Parts: sequence; structure tokens; C-alpha cells
Amino acid sequence: MDRSLSHCVKRGFIERRTTLSLLLIFAMVGFIVLISLFQASQMNARSLRIIELKRKKARLEVENAQLLLEIAELMSVSRLEERAEKMGFVFPERIEYLPVYDYPPESALSEGLSPSSPRFLDEITSQFKSWMELSKNVR
Repeated sequence: MDRSLSHCVKRGFIERRTTLSLLLIFAMVGFIVLISLFQASQMNARSLRIIELKRKKARLEVENAQLLLEIAELMSVSRLEERAEKMGFVFPERIEYLPVYDYPPESALSEGLSPSSPRFLDEITSQFKSWMELSKNVR
């Protein structure tokens, strides 16, 4: 009898161990399946978001093209001429050009400034501002 009891105890231990191992395997497989489903749902949600953003981008591109067309129509020469006439502007009968002597200024050229340098533009701007101040005082 002793032998049969020890056999049952060992057999029960093995069956319990096998059952626990199977439960652990099923739990791991279930966990992996849950993770896979979660990732799939996340990918699906992101795919829908991407599709939504692409549609929005296409809609905005069409709207942008329409706005550019509207700007071009509003800025057309004929439209600007029409607006100018409504505001009382007229085409000049005679055009006079005023000579600008000493341009570029000799002082700027003697300092080694070329018309394409930023310092040259600053110098001309400062001279123009000075000229504007003088013309205000003359009036």
C-alpha cells in the first residue's frame, strides 16, 4: 500500500505540474494575442488618421489654389486700373523723369561700398531719411 500511495502522490504532482504548465502556456499565448490585437487596433486607428489627414491636405490644396486664383484676379492690371479710375486716378499726359545727380554718392564709392553691399543700402537709406527730414522743414 505504501507503494501505491507514493505512486499516486507522484502522479498527482506530475498532473498538477502539467496542468500549471498548460495554464501558463495558455496565459502566455493569450497575452501575446491580446498584444497583437492591441497593436492591430492601434495601426488601424493610425491608418484612419493618416487617411483623414491626406483628405484634409487635398482639401486645403484645392482651397489654396482657389485663393491663389482669386488673388491673381484681384491683382490683375485691368482690375487695378478700374479701381484706380474709380478712386479718381488718371493716366498722366506727360511723363517727366528727374535726374538724380551724384548717385551713387561719391562718399559711398570712396569708402569702397558697392551698390550690392548691405552697408551701401544702409547709407542710401540714411541719406534718404535725412533728405525727407529736410524736405519736411522746408514746407
